[in-house]
Amino acid sequence: SDFDSGMRDSVKFGDDSAVEIKGVGFVVFTAKTGEHRLLTGVYCLPALRNSIISLRQLDENGSRVEIEHGVLHI
Repeated sequence: SDFDSGMRDSVKFGDDSAVEIKGVGFVVFTAKTGEHRLLTGVYCLPALRNSIISLRQLDENGSRVEIEHGVLHI
């Protein structure tokens, strides 16, 4: 949809490894209620084998993030 491939930078992880950002865009999630939620500022990191979501970014975007008894609710 809305993807900016001109955005280049890198993300550094806690183990001092880093991967290159090859663009930025957004992702639309469908909640259990059927409501659509938009997560903006999503980085494209082709070097990663799995998708990751920043809990800090969810918090900054107004989502409520709760972890209780090993279960994450957003």
